[in-house]
Parts: sequence; C-alpha cells; structure tokens
Amino acid sequence: MDRNKMIIIGLIVVIVALIAGIALMLTGNGNSSDVQVPEGMQVYDFDSAFTMVVKDDAKFLKTWDSSSLGTHKKYFNKKDDYVIAYYESDVFNNLDNLISFTFNDTKKYNITEDEGFTVVKTLDKNEKVSVGNSEKYFKYGIPIIEGNKYIMVWGNNLDSLKEMASTVKINGGNSDE
Repeated sequence: MDRNKMIIIGLIVVIVALIAGIALMLTGNGNSSDVQVPEGMQVYDFDSAFTMVVKDDAKFLKTWDSSSLGTHKKYFNKKDDYVIAYYESDVFNNLDNLISFTFNDTKKYNITEDEGFTVVKTLDKNEKVSVGNSEKYFKYGIPIIEGNKYIMVWGNNLDSLKEMASTVKINGGNSDE
C-alpha cells in the first residue's frame, strides 16, 4: 500500500512537471507575449539589453567595446547579411536630433520616413559598417532610440529590416558584460 502511494505521488509530480513545461513552452519567456512570432522565427535576447525577432537559426558574430562614452556592441549575421549595432551612453539620452546629426552628409546618406520608421539610405558605397575584422556596405539602416539606448539595424533588404525593427523591445536591465 505505501509503495502504491509513492508511485501515485511520483506520477502526479511528473504530470505536474510536464504540464508546467508545456505551459512554459507555449507561452514563451514573457518578452514575446506582445510580439507575434511567425513560424521559423524566434525572439532573440541581445545580452539582456533588448530583444528582437530573428530567424530560428540566426547566429551572430559579436564584437563589443566600452569607452568613456559608453557601451558599443555589434551583432553580425553573415548568413542573412545584416548587422545590429547597439550603443548605450548618457550622451544619447533624449537627443532628438541624433540621426540627423550623425548622418548629416547628404552626399553619403538620405534620411526618409517609411511606414513610421526613420530610414537611413547609404548613398556612398565607401561608407561601410564594421563587421568584426572587416567592413561591409549596407544599403539601409533603421535606428531605434529610447532614452540612452540606440540600436541601428543595417542591411540590404528594407522590408526585412522594418519587420525586425518593429519587434525590438528595449529592456531596462544592465547590458554590460
């Protein structure tokens, strides 16, 4: 009789654990609850600084440095040909004209609005973005600025960049490593 009770209790524990695991799998990690994640995509956590929806098999080459201005990280996805640059500095805090100040050379860049996004189009192919040990030309960039955090999504497919940028959720946590 005691052995049967132990087996029943053990089965109940296993069933509860399975139900909890399935519930966690179906609801995600909490960050994606307000973001629709299409099949074949995932919510990717960029060092707890922000999240963004990317392909399930996304792999990033990451570079970072810190200076007196703050933290600077880049995440390059070679397979899908885009890079995400992340900057965190009090210098950016509520700086309304950061984009127009940074990309003010009209011979090199064109800044437009497209479906609610600021789009930086790189006109000069000599203007390249560092991607680890080399540099690469990207046709478009979409900036996301919130407080002292600045994210720039660079790539050549504007529709894909807008889709990714629309899913960015900036976290308030510490992004330093």
